[in-house]
Amino acid sequence: MKDAPGVYDALPFLIANTKQVMGLEELPEEPFINTAGLNVVYWAAATPRWTVCVPHCATAR
Repeated sequence: MKDAPGVYDALPFLIANTKQVMGLEELPEEPFINTAGLNVVYWAAATPRWTVCVPHCATAR
């Protein structure tokens, strides 16, 4: 599921969004993903890292 479209590792996602708010440069390994107006789900299900899912993953089961 983590390779499904719209699924992102949370830490790079959160770092990129923090940098966006602070006006800092985006890095390729920490891309800014604009989630304005989207339903976003955060979860950690028996994994050592958090995952972020934007709407595309709802159909990727």
